[in-house]
Amino acid sequence: MIKAILLLGCAAVFAHARPVVFWVSDPINPGETALLFGDGIGAKVSAQGWRVADSGPQPAAEKLAVLQASDVSAKVVIPANWKPGLFAIRLRNGSEDSEPIYLNRTEPWWWIGGAGHVAFTGEEVRVFGKNFGPGSTAWLEAEGRKLPLRVRKTEKYTVRFEVPASAVPGEYRLWTSNGFGGPTGMGTPMTLPVARRQAWPSSIYSVRAFGATGDGEHDDTAGFRAALAKAREEGGGVVFVPRGTYRITGKLAIPEKTVLRGEKREWVWLYVPKDAPAFDSVLAGNRDFAVEELSVVSQTTARLIAAPDHPAIYNRLQGTTPPAGQMASNVRLQRLRLHHLHFAHRLNKGDPRREEAEGPATVVLSGNDISLTDSEIIGAGMPIAVHGAKRLRIERNTLATGRNGWYGLWDTSEVTMEGNTIEGRDLEGTYGGFQNTNYRLYFAGNQVGPAYGNEREALTFDSPYAPTWMGRVARVEGRSLEAAEYNGDPKRWKPGELRDQVCLIAYGKGLGQYIPIADNTETTITLAKEWTIPPDSSSHLVVRVNRSEIVVTANRFRDASASPQLYAQTYGVIVDGNTAERTGGSYGLAWDFWWQARDRRRYSTCMFNQWLNNDFKEGFIYQQGPWLHGFLGVAANPGNGTLDPPAASLVGNVIRNNRVTDDFTIGARLDRPHNGEFKNLTAGYLGRDTVIEGNHISSVALGIEVAQGYIDTLVRNNQIEGCAKAIEDRGMNTWKDVK
Repeated sequence: MIKAILLLGCAAVFAHARPVVFWVSDPINPGETALLFGDGIGAKVSAQGWRVADSGPQPAAEKLAVLQASDVSAKVVIPANWKPGLFAIRLRNGSEDSEPIYLNRTEPWWWIGGAGHVAFTGEEVRVFGKNFGPGSTAWLEAEGRKLPLRVRKTEKYTVRFEVPASAVPGEYRLWTSNGFGGPTGMGTPMTLPVARRQAWPSSIYSVRAFGATGDGEHDDTAGFRAALAKAREEGGGVVFVPRGTYRITGKLAIPEKTVLRGEKREWVWLYVPKDAPAFDSVLAGNRDFAVEELSVVSQTTARLIAAPDHPAIYNRLQGTTPPAGQMASNVRLQRLRLHHLHFAHRLNKGDPRREEAEGPATVVLSGNDISLTDSEIIGAGMPIAVHGAKRLRIERNTLATGRNGWYGLWDTSEVTMEGNTIEGRDLEGTYGGFQNTNYRLYFAGNQVGPAYGNEREALTFDSPYAPTWMGRVARVEGRSLEAAEYNGDPKRWKPGELRDQVCLIAYGKGLGQYIPIADNTETTITLAKEWTIPPDSSSHLVVRVNRSEIVVTANRFRDASASPQLYAQTYGVIVDGNTAERTGGSYGLAWDFWWQARDRRRYSTCMFNQWLNNDFKEGFIYQQGPWLHGFLGVAANPGNGTLDPPAASLVGNVIRNNRVTDDFTIGARLDRPHNGEFKNLTAGYLGRDTVIEGNHISSVALGIEVAQGYIDTLVRNNQIEGCAKAIEDRGMNTWKDVK
């Protein structure tokens, strides 16, 4: 591994003599254009390629068409007569060839198994990433032993495997393959600890045996608490709730290794009387507990379920994040019906609820290895709020928002939000999304809509709107770098404060590279890996929250302003195979301007995101969002580009094989009207290297828009019909096959 040492104000001692690529636009099919992004490519680059054989000898390389190229990118056409599979491309710049560049190679990002981030023998481990498919396989390897995993289900961006019951506990390497390209197509292995599940105590304690009646008249709180106390005394067990209606007037704290289980959700109701004094939560616990097969209804409590049982969970209407080390862990909520009827019964004159702008959150969670599945949550405001979570599953639920309510997840990673129905049950109810640090997310198969209140953003990736820090690269050595302010002064960090954030090269050498931060001292940052293209004194550095390795797929969005909206700090998001009706569309927004209110630079990215195979109809919203009609693509704030030193915001985005109709435009535009041409752009452009290809556009005033300030856009093989104007191109150096 070549290492570089770079000093601020000095020329780099290392330079790539050959083209180097760190990002490719896949998944990709024959006949489509591959965007290859890196460095040292050159405007006169040529390309050769081949479909990598799945077995046997490799075919000879053939010349490929390069439609557009620059120092940092090449747009290369994959021949239409190739079969789907693993493709290899080699770029040639002068006398130097790149290493083979592979497209459709299996790329695992993360996995989820059992609590504690282990895979249990005989149970499922699920792998997420891109370029999976029906031929996907996986196996474990340790000390020369190879252990195949049985495939349970394959999808485009995730595969379910089963760990053999006979597997010996220990640490393995997990290998995955989509079946293309033989050994060349295998994904990078991931570490997978394997263990045997340790069962919780199974003794059963019926609440009836401890005094609960279930007749709906007597107060059963003491009977529940006595049964839970017995389970705690015995080290756990099952607190069983037989069929009945149970009157509850105080919080029920669930101990560790305990399951609170109703006989059947439809038969068991826990209710808090409407005139009961308010208390924190009906059910609460900290770790290693479960609640299943029961229904809860309350008007006066702040929460229906809280985990952990910590004051931070009860702060504000939505709660806040508890201190490190005091979060919940290993919590299972399954087949529940939760009705938070805060505004039920007549709100007569003088009732303080008449003046409340928003209802309280129903379920508030914070911690690791939490699942909420197969449940119905009717929220007074937010049905669910999550603050800080890893390995979180929210699957197959009905989430109904109430007064000014939405669903919200702050600072999460390794999350599946899948198969849910999300809708507003109040005309002030809206949708929601992800805030702050959010990466490794799988948002799939959800039915979102309708909702008619507030901003109506079906799925948004919002705050923060500015990075943690922007500056220069002063010195690089391997994974370590020293950062300086723009004026050359060294930056002083608090040790460790940047962990779990990322470094992004926003301009100059290595533009677009994005690497997580492993640690930091007062003056240096240690990255998770070395740079593919080492930065130099021309490179401008951004430290910001991680928002990457995100897939939004196979969802249906209805009656929304945005679906989804990539609003702040996005990188490498894939939006694939979604449908939408009566929405403002799906778009990525980016900006770079001086934030007068905060007296700081407000910089946000839309980089290397892909919109693929989506079907959007009826592009109209009621004056919500940047535009009156629907839009699919990327957009820059027109104030961008005038700050010095320069930074790029919109880079390498792909809009491919989408179908839009009835007032939907596709393209690269500005997020508000702007008259005249842009001048004095410090980077020379607002956005670069956008690919708009293979889309079907009909029944709209304008089919494709490329606004001023965009450079090196490619517009190819789009079908445009029933449009008053096919394309409006005001960009720089646009390659297009349509007039």
